[in-house]
Order: sequence, then structure tokens, then C-alpha cells
Amino acid sequence: MTTTPVANHPNIFTHRSPPSTSSSPALLFLNRTNFIPYFSTSKRNSVNCNGWRTRCSVAKDYTAPPSEVDGGGSGNHFSELDCVVVGGGISGLCIAKVISANYPNLMVTEARDRAGGNITTVERDGYLWEEGPNSFQPSDPMLTMAVDCGLKDDLVLGDPDAPRFVLWEGKLRPVPAKPTDLPFFDLMSIPGKLRAGFGAIGLRPSPPGYEESVEQFVRRNLGDEVFERLIEPFCSGVYAGDPSKLSMKAAFGKVWKLEETGGSIIGGTFKAIKERSSTSKPPRDPRLPTPKGQTVGSFRKGLRMLPDAICARLGSKVKLSWKLSSITKSEKGGYRLTYETPEGVVSLQSRSIVMTIPSYVASNILRPLSVCSHYCLLQSHCCYCSFGTLMQKLV
Repeated sequence: MTTTPVANHPNIFTHRSPPSTSSSPALLFLNRTNFIPYFSTSKRNSVNCNGWRTRCSVAKDYTAPPSEVDGGGSGNHFSELDCVVVGGGISGLCIAKVISANYPNLMVTEARDRAGGNITTVERDGYLWEEGPNSFQPSDPMLTMAVDCGLKDDLVLGDPDAPRFVLWEGKLRPVPAKPTDLPFFDLMSIPGKLRAGFGAIGLRPSPPGYEESVEQFVRRNLGDEVFERLIEPFCSGVYAGDPSKLSMKAAFGKVWKLEETGGSIIGGTFKAIKERSSTSKPPRDPRLPTPKGQTVGSFRKGLRMLPDAICARLGSKVKLSWKLSSITKSEKGGYRLTYETPEGVVSLQSRSIVMTIPSYVASNILRPLSVCSHYCLLQSHCCYCSFGTLMQKLV
């Protein structure tokens, strides 16, 4: 998980990009000693926040030390917690689900009256539809999370051979399913196809000195038509997000890395193929179903089943309608979080904090702790982490 520790507060992490990938479920360390220092040379993020941009390491056999308190509580008084996850969207819920095995003394807080973030499944009058994201990519980490939550029998995978269409200029136009379709499909013009081809081999503007949004990356590399007619419809279906605010590195990390490592999308593709052929794949979890071809997935009763299942497993650790008003440094170590709740003002004491809320929201909360972190988050170009990619790279 790419995170940014708040300056001078090593146990507060603002979540901006998805967690790192592993072939099996693992614990996400929340200690600074397990993070790699990186000095950012980004022109946009020129505010110096101690030069920390970090990648979370993975530990499979780590056991958290016994808590000095039992984590229980009654009324408006709670014992000290190991971790508080701020934000009960799919990001916060999945992170909490993974770390709860080794950090059972945790809490997830959500300002709204329901968990799940943008995932909004509606069932009415015999019909079922999605008002947020409508599918996910069934990668192994995503399938692992579904199986671990008891949803294996509820998985629904689409037919990879079914045609896909985009409504453009009043007509349903097929999306190319294989490379041989590229010269003939009518969703893009000939100049648009040429622009995409030249951009893919590296004939395009150089990368800027800051983290790009999905829209910026695609327009720069592949042109306006690819973005408007292919990527934007895809983002609305899988991510239910604004591609002008979604981080390319977070939402389409594998594609972003192609340009980063190969100098262009095509160059990176050849390099990735070469690397894959020289390395052996780890054994696949036998519990996971095997998707047939490139497809998308959902659940029998909609995407809502996943956050509901995670909430059921976390139980009373998930607090709804809890609005975080402030974070202060505790005199005895750790942090004190103050919330406005239906029961009144509640204060929590926690050793560490994971924030899975938009950067512009986190910036205001963190300002009393660190002014430079406030401005770094405020200047962040990409405000949101994507649902789909987070799920693909959770474990």
C-alpha cells in the first residue's frame, strides 16, 4: 500500500494508492521501521514533509504484541486501540479485514449512516441494479477477499466471449475484443486510431513531474478519443469515479508501470512479457475459482454483498455516523481522535491511524498536527483512491 506518513507523526498514514500485491493474504505492517524512505522530486508536491513517501511491507508471520488494554468500552469511554481506520468505504473495510487477524483491537469509523462507500446496490420490485460501480475485475486478490468473506458461492462472472458495446452518437458500437479488431471497429476515427498507435509506441508528450490522473495519462499517451470513448465509460462502470480525479497509478497501476519501466506502453509491455517468462509464478490458492478469459464479476445480490460481508465479520468494530472532528497527539503516546456521534461527542485513544478518506478531507483534519502535511494533501492532484484497483491489489 502506498501511503504517506504525516510529518512528525509516524503512526498516521494517509491512504492514497492501493496496497501492494502478494499471492496470499498478509498483514499490512503499520510501523515506520517497515517503510522505505523516498524523497519526492515532484514539482507539484514541493512542500518538504520530511521527504517520506513509503510503500507498506508485507509480513505473513507477524503477531502484534498483546494490548495493554482489552479494547472494550461502554458509553462514551473506550480503551486504547491498536488502530483506527478512518473511512468505512471499501478501502477502509478491506484494510480492516486484512489487519484484524493480527490487530483485533481496532475500529473502523464512517461518517455516513452506511458502510461501503460508492458501492450502492438497489433491489426493488423484483429488479436489481447498481447506482455506483457495477462490476470488478476478478483478479486473484479480489477473489481471495470474496472467498475469505464467505462469498465464493455468490460470485457471478461474466461471459468473456460476450460482445461489449459503447453508446456513441446514438449508436451502440462494439468494443474491440482482440488486436485484429483494431483496424475495423467504428468506435474511433482513423486519426484517433493513429494517435493512439503512435502514442503507444512512445510518440507522445513526456510524463509531467507530478502524479497524473487517469484522464491526464490517457489523453497524453493515447489521445482524446481513447479516453472519451473507451476509458471514461470503463471508469464509470468499474470505478464509479471521476477519471479526472482518480490517480492513474492507483486505478491502472499495471498500465502506469508499463510507461514507467519501458518508456512507453508498448515498450513496457515487451519488457513485462520478458520478465514474466523468466520468473516462475507462485502456486495459486486452490480455493479460488478460475475465470475463463478476460471478464468482469459481481455477486448474486450485487456488489453490496462484499461490504456487508466484511461488516458482518468486523461486527461492532464498525461505527456508522461517526464524524471525525479532530486528531491530537496524546501526552502518553499515540493519538486521540474526537468524533461527533449520534450518542454525543466520543474520544478514542489509538496507537496508530489509517485514513482512507479523500485527501482534501484529510488535509483539514491533519492541519493542527502538521501544516506541511496539510498543504501536501491540499495540493494533491488526485483526490481519490479507486475501488477497483484497491481490491485487485489488496493482498
